[in-house]
Amino acid sequence: MSDTDVRIKYAVTKTSSRGKKQPRSLVLTSKSVQNVMGNSIQWERPVQEIYGIHRSTKEPKAFVISFLQTYRFDVESADQVSSIVSAFQRLNLGEVFVDDKIGAYGLQTDKGKGYKKGHVNVSSDEDGDIGATGAVSQAADAPASSGQKDRPRTTILEDDLDENIEYVEDTRVLAHQIETLPETEVLETFCNPVAAYKFVRPPIFPQVPPSHVKVMRPQNFELVSVVGKGSFGKVFLVRRVEDNRFFAMKVLKKRNVLDRRQLEHLKAEHNILQSFNHPNMIKLYHSFQTRTRLFLVTTFATGGELFYHLKKIGRFPEPLAVFYLAQIVLVIEYLHKHDIVFRDMKPENLLLDNHGNILLTDFGLSKTGISADNSGGAGVCSGSFCGTPDYLSGEIISGVPHGKMVDIWALGALLFEMLVGSAPFSYASSTSTHGGNARSELYRRILKNIIVFPVFISAECKSFIAKCLSRRPKDRPNFDEIKKHEVFRKNKIDFDKLYRKEIQPPFKPKLEQSCILAVDGKLLKNPLDNIYRYIAPEALVVNFDAKFTSESPILPPSTQTDSVTMQEDKNFKDFAWTAQDAFDKL
Repeated sequence: MSDTDVRIKYAVTKTSSRGKKQPRSLVLTSKSVQNVMGNSIQWERPVQEIYGIHRSTKEPKAFVISFLQTYRFDVESADQVSSIVSAFQRLNLGEVFVDDKIGAYGLQTDKGKGYKKGHVNVSSDEDGDIGATGAVSQAADAPASSGQKDRPRTTILEDDLDENIEYVEDTRVLAHQIETLPETEVLETFCNPVAAYKFVRPPIFPQVPPSHVKVMRPQNFELVSVVGKGSFGKVFLVRRVEDNRFFAMKVLKKRNVLDRRQLEHLKAEHNILQSFNHPNMIKLYHSFQTRTRLFLVTTFATGGELFYHLKKIGRFPEPLAVFYLAQIVLVIEYLHKHDIVFRDMKPENLLLDNHGNILLTDFGLSKTGISADNSGGAGVCSGSFCGTPDYLSGEIISGVPHGKMVDIWALGALLFEMLVGSAPFSYASSTSTHGGNARSELYRRILKNIIVFPVFISAECKSFIAKCLSRRPKDRPNFDEIKKHEVFRKNKIDFDKLYRKEIQPPFKPKLEQSCILAVDGKLLKNPLDNIYRYIAPEALVVNFDAKFTSESPILPPSTQTDSVTMQEDKNFKDFAWTAQDAFDKL
């Protein structure tokens, strides 16, 4: 038997994200890692998606393997952990990390298409990811041409992994001692491209906190109004029956999630909302499911979408635009510190609370474990083509692997749109002066054109926008440079006070005081009282587009076409979750 055919099997106990202990067999080969239960393979991860194995100085009988997410295992002895780690090394499956706390870091990768040290070979796939994850610095220039086809308003082209359980006909798994591998030979053929590069630090991965013991169901909420609608589902204003508090509830069909290959995007959004909180991002309170639907219950932002207000007045005055920009800087900086790249900045994904503060929403295109920035060091990047066309950076359009600096580009584009009323490279004509269609012309402008500023934009705003829209990622400012920029000094932005919400927003959305109290659950002294004696439901949604609020707030019964198989439903087995503070009084 050749070295590449070796299969090493260990009896372990897998610990789920909810703390559940599950007896498993861990099978290591030079090509993959398998989690086996009885006679079936629960999952198998190829070497290209493996980041490393983590062991702890404080928990000698446990270890964590990290790839798209971390998996914890416990064994009978520390010697067995050493044996597994040794096998991991000998099979060249990934890095080995030893620390006080296992699983503090992790990696979420895109699918690998090719690799060479220090960079990534990018190969295009019309229906999937056009890049690969590897160790790259964002110092490279973006090529000055684009071969991308037309994309819809929000483009999602990442491949989603098939999470269904795989069953094998031959259930026998051969066990071999680690000594069967030669001491000196390295299995170059199956060398993990991620592990081959030494990063400045391991990328950070979300650690989902445990759920509150109480998990909700649809009957715990009353549908009040439709406030949003997209290609994947609807967003409702809902009332939590037991305490009369109001929330936003996104409802998705499982069938749509699976058919449109959005499972990994949904999981990423869910994990981010479970794991992170910031004053300027929406908060997840509950997630639950039925046989055919998924429900995400979050903050209800009474001020509505920033896009709604921008569309009403055309453009914002500079003090208002810079105030919003500063709050967005704070939340994007927070995400980047946790190696999350947002990737879908636009006014539609920015909400206003009842005081007029920004809340970032819609993390469906966000990517965790992305550590590449403009510091010059190596980091993990993404090669996916996704985002909103008007806000795409040059490196995304060109197919160059990208990291956090795509969000810095988007900050410049967003400030321009808030001040002018349109994105800096917008092109709405049906035909292009250079041939092709409007989307191709838009991409050409992003890659080639000089920004044309209207005369009313101040020198400080021009400077900020130009720096953020630098063609080369390494030339874009970091957050220290952003916060010190003259545009914020001119508009008297104190970022510490802004974070603590000690600065009064320049604009407060129109809303009755009774509605503000109702949303926070403070209107009624007696929770059994009828809240609609004091507020009208339509008064709660005055800052939302009538094309949504005029719809009837109903969920039609599921049909046969909505059904999923029991096998498919296992993809959502860990979806139910409630925040520990979900029932705390405000």
